[in-house]
Amino acid sequence: MLCRSKHIAALLVISGFFYLIFLWEKFRKDFYIPPPFEECLDSCIVSTQPVDGEIEHGRIQDLLDLREVVAHNGVRSNPWKECPVPGRGRESTFITAQVIGRLGNVVWSYLSVVATAKQYKLRPVIDKASIDFLKKMGFKESSLRVPSVEWLDRKCGMNGWLVRTYADGAVVLNEKRDLFLSLEQPPTEGYAMLSYHYYASNAEEIIPIWSDIRKELVLRDKYTLNARRSLDEMKKKHLKGLVGSVDPEFVGLHVRRTDYLRHLSIVHPNGMVASPKYYHTAMDWLKKQVDRSLIFIVISDDPKWAETEIVDRRSDAYLPGEYTNKNKHVLFTC
Repeated sequence: MLCRSKHIAALLVISGFFYLIFLWEKFRKDFYIPPPFEECLDSCIVSTQPVDGEIEHGRIQDLLDLREVVAHNGVRSNPWKECPVPGRGRESTFITAQVIGRLGNVVWSYLSVVATAKQYKLRPVIDKASIDFLKKMGFKESSLRVPSVEWLDRKCGMNGWLVRTYADGAVVLNEKRDLFLSLEQPPTEGYAMLSYHYYASNAEEIIPIWSDIRKELVLRDKYTLNARRSLDEMKKKHLKGLVGSVDPEFVGLHVRRTDYLRHLSIVHPNGMVASPKYYHTAMDWLKKQVDRSLIFIVISDDPKWAETEIVDRRSDAYLPGEYTNKNKHVLFTC
């Protein structure tokens, strides 16, 4: 697998190199590529936005990413990174979230802010720590188009107003009606800031524009390529020996346990975590609803439980990762 991945990477680098030359000749007058990458991550003003600090010297994945950056952003500027004008109603209203928690909370908070901004024509901002965390977790910087509170405050000469209001001064959105009430009174002078309380998971705003919003948070190519290889291997294992089977559809199944066991006992004292029967019933129900073969990809923070209670009891479920049962588990690591 390692050799294969090296060959694929080599081919992509070569093709990406020639494509980079073509793009440079075609768009060099419109592009602004900031010089020292380390100095520009948080301070450069990039007017055309297609690269926005995405080129780092010596990093192969950035050559692979450039084509997608241009395809997604073109040569248009990012309006969210332009300085706002006070007193223009929703155009002068910021939407953000007080982000607390691990990766899932950060991702949902970011997407909820983006979705709300798109739906109601607001200005999205989020704290720099969350943006840095998403970069560290493998998301392309070019897809993280929401500016940080600190960066926009500094760029637009807001003298710390944005930072102070984010920390202690935003209108807190505890429920959906709070958002609508706030939108009924947009600022006629100055600015306003609305903030989701703790982590947001506003699925009602995200789902209707999912095909568009999924472009806002994109993993680096090396992770998506590796995941696709793993999914292909799962599909081959699943179809092996089956006759006349149609092309299967992948279904993700997230099983959260560990910290959630205690969390649930606090939030809902009489509540119970889902039992194995619950998962199997749900999986069987879904199979009856669709007219094609399904492969369930089980992701869990308690892989041993998921393996024993779900994967080992079915022929259509797989647990990606490095575990003991190599017949049912497919490697996701590079």
